[in-house]
Amino acid sequence: MIEQIEKGYLELPNFKVNYQELIDEVKDIDSRNAWLENPANPNQIGSKDPYADYIQPIIPETIKQNFKDHCYTWSGYVKCWPGCYLPPHEDTHVDWPSLHENEEAMALMKTKVNNDEWSNLPRECAIFFSVYGDFDVAPTTLYEANTKNKIVDLNFKVPTLMKCSGDIFHGVDNTKGGDRVTYQISFYGKYTFEKVVNMISNGELLN
Repeated sequence: MIEQIEKGYLELPNFKVNYQELIDEVKDIDSRNAWLENPANPNQIGSKDPYADYIQPIIPETIKQNFKDHCYTWSGYVKCWPGCYLPPHEDTHVDWPSLHENEEAMALMKTKVNNDEWSNLPRECAIFFSVYGDFDVAPTTLYEANTKNKIVDLNFKVPTLMKCSGDIFHGVDNTKGGDRVTYQISFYGKYTFEKVVNMISNGELLN
């Protein structure tokens, strides 16, 4: 556990999730063509399309039941199509068009975070779930922010809390993979990776 935390993640093998529920939601998003595509980020060298987001204001009930404290900010899906490459980065909102275009997501963010600050805050951490895709071929990789040296590959075989900003960056190389979808529950503001880890360790966050 300590080794994982030092590398910027924490596996949550006791977290209960109905993956079919997530798969069914993604099928519904696909059927409605409701993905909000993000262009390659010019500030991220090597970034390649296509990938997209879908903000899910209502957390699936089977996942929601795991939480004692509903202090997360929002949840949603991220889809990487074949050929997608996301170089090492931290998560911010300034260059995230799909969030700015989604009025429902914007309203949700503003109820969770100070209205004047939300768009400038990084995503501190998130719990990641693999919905479908080959995460051995296309894992999420954590890097040292300053050097971009690789720390670890994560395949999300179990729900995993992951640091998303600060001294650790992350990226995905799906240039050799197929469709790849994750579900993510995100934390902002004072809910840093370290704070969320402590809440989990102390039995304050999860049942």
